[in-house]
Amino acid sequence: MGRGLQPKTIAAASSKTKFKTPPIPPTFGSENKNPKVATAKVEPPGYSSNLSPPLGSEDLNSGLTPSEDGTPAVSAKNASFASSTRVVPSSDDEDSDSDSELPDLRDIFPSSDAPKPTTTSTQAVAPSTPSASRYRDANNFHCSPLAVLPKYKYDLKALISQAESEEATEASSKRVKAMLAEREAEADPQNTIGVISPASKNHRALLASVVGNDEEGGFHKVTRALDRTETTHSEKRWYFFEAKDASSKGRKRPFPTITKTSPWVKEFSNSKVRTQIFMSGFVEDMVAFGKALPDEIFLWILDEACFEISDVLRTAYFNILRESKEQIHRLLSPKLVKKMFRSLGGTEIATSIVEKVRASSALNQSYSNRDWSSLRSVMQFFMESAESLQQNTREHVICMVLRINMDDILAKIVDLHDLTQATIRRLCWCSSEESWENLCQSLSKILFETVTQPFLRLQIVEAIPCVSLRTHDLRRRLAMCFYFDDLSYSQTHSYTSTNLDKFIDRIEDPIFKTTPETDYRELGSLIALLDIAVDDGRSPGLDLTDKVSAEHFDEDVDYLVAIIKEVMRGIGNPGAAFISKIEAKEKIELVSQRIADTIRSKPKPRLTHFDMHHGKLGDNLKAEKAGMSSFLSKMKGVKTENTPPVK
Repeated sequence: MGRGLQPKTIAAASSKTKFKTPPIPPTFGSENKNPKVATAKVEPPGYSSNLSPPLGSEDLNSGLTPSEDGTPAVSAKNASFASSTRVVPSSDDEDSDSDSELPDLRDIFPSSDAPKPTTTSTQAVAPSTPSASRYRDANNFHCSPLAVLPKYKYDLKALISQAESEEATEASSKRVKAMLAEREAEADPQNTIGVISPASKNHRALLASVVGNDEEGGFHKVTRALDRTETTHSEKRWYFFEAKDASSKGRKRPFPTITKTSPWVKEFSNSKVRTQIFMSGFVEDMVAFGKALPDEIFLWILDEACFEISDVLRTAYFNILRESKEQIHRLLSPKLVKKMFRSLGGTEIATSIVEKVRASSALNQSYSNRDWSSLRSVMQFFMESAESLQQNTREHVICMVLRINMDDILAKIVDLHDLTQATIRRLCWCSSEESWENLCQSLSKILFETVTQPFLRLQIVEAIPCVSLRTHDLRRRLAMCFYFDDLSYSQTHSYTSTNLDKFIDRIEDPIFKTTPETDYRELGSLIALLDIAVDDGRSPGLDLTDKVSAEHFDEDVDYLVAIIKEVMRGIGNPGAAFISKIEAKEKIELVSQRIADTIRSKPKPRLTHFDMHHGKLGDNLKAEKAGMSSFLSKMKGVKTENTPPVK
């Protein structure tokens, strides 16, 4: 043999007994269908091999059972082992002595993830002695006798339950949307803002459709919990303009027909250059020089100016109107003023000064992307033309501007709010002395009858500036009428009707007592009206130079402050869920502090530790003074006469 001799035990076994080897499964890519069986070779001692040592003769002969054809068979244990892990191929010649090297087992039994071996049909597979395999087949693994149940992420019952929950949520959402659509359908068709009907404002019905009765008494528990807070309370507002911009902007109406005898026939006959004539300022200059416009052209310009898109052309229109003072006084009536504000987008109810104001729930995205340039131009026109207006037209414009300021959104636009205050101040200043009293009484009567909610009344009073004598008088008259809920306070000047005793009597009414049904927004508004109405607290019959009168006045002021603080303590310490209570309490505290610090004839004395006498009487103080004088005289060596002895 080539490199070494085989052991005798193997040679003897091979000469005496012949046994069959298990069939070799065909390898991938091999075309040799009948592999030859070759005798196994054993490397000589001292040579390192990757195979296990050969088996002895006792191992080969043990457990062999003859087969049906008389040939010896391999034991069941070795047979199963050989068939599963190791295959011993044969060569062409059983007695041939091949000294070829043994191939790697990975080339014979490729794994599933290993690359397939490339073998030729003529290449023989080297024999191998059965031994424990060092390489496991990928498909050879131990199977558990128990059935392995697959584990899913979601159970079928859980999926069904989730689908039912989603269907219930969707049904609840549809019910809520249907109720909201019904509320919008029930709005007042005369007012696009609408007044929400009491049935549609029923939050309990909306809550019942969402919560339902999933748990025993769950709806009632949630209702009681919400009633203790202001979760379901919506803020009330009033809107002067339509929710959507429904003004007639961009609408062009035909120009009036010019007669041949008109002095403007040459300028306005050509429609192509008419706009350029207006924008150039030529018409404004001619009107200022005394060339008056025809009435139909004046009214046409007044209509066009309210909804003109171009800022330049709109400004030119109003400049022409401002120069037509005689026509403003003669033609601009209260009815025409209402038409102008209707053209700007005001509602029918808002532009009628005799219609009652009714606040409704706040709308989402109201006045979104609204352009207020036309409203500013109209306000500027009325401010500059106030002197040319008739007295009833001035009254109508003031009332209309105050109704605009009841709209909280417009009141928060700073430049527009300043412009409205300047317009009111100018209109009040242009009123004559004889008509001022009638103006105050007429305005007070209209606003007192049409506005009843305290927070809207407060917004009216706050819109009136207090920088001039007339506006300050109108402001206090309205505040006193709203605070006392009595229209008679508008008959005379506010200075003559001031009386602290009446203010004290009014604040002791039950309306200022806090109860579970108290509207704290209205309560805070009434206290703010008190602050404006009381002003400095002075009256014509008050003489603060008299010490007794001054002390009595200060006592009344302190008592009024004490009652106001008592109302504030009635609110308690609300939590963050009660925003209206917190705001009312802060407002009442500011009013009490303002009255205490500014109305008194002199500041209230503040007691300190050094001002207190620790309960000593006046006689004891005189004795201490006498004792100190005696002590000082002794130190100087001079004896003071008529000094009582120190006890």
